[in-house]
Amino acid sequence: MEENETPLEVARRELLEETGLKLKHAELVAHYFIGPGGCSDQVYLYLGEAEDVTQPLGVHGLIEEGEEIQAAWVPLEEALRLVDEGKIQDAKTLIGLSLLDRKLRGSKREVRTSPGA
Repeated sequence: MEENETPLEVARRELLEETGLKLKHAELVAHYFIGPGGCSDQVYLYLGEAEDVTQPLGVHGLIEEGEEIQAAWVPLEEALRLVDEGKIQDAKTLIGLSLLDRKLRGSKREVRTSPGA
């Protein structure tokens, strides 16, 4: 994150750099530390909608950062199958897909405040 840049601005910039898509709107779904106590890095996870979802994707990324990112549309059910098969192993992606699936299904998690509650 650049100085004076908000997490949402970073999400907009990264989406454009890595997919060529522009973000229409987004909502914060989760904010968490990667490894509390051992690492101060934080993740801001957004659910958003792109402006033009019909545009072709392809290879994107910043040359100066050595990025060569093959962007592709993947239906949620296929992505969840890839998780089940152990083919998606990135923690941010696993958390994001899980939260997206729950949100789309309209499920609500029971919150326990203490053991046995």
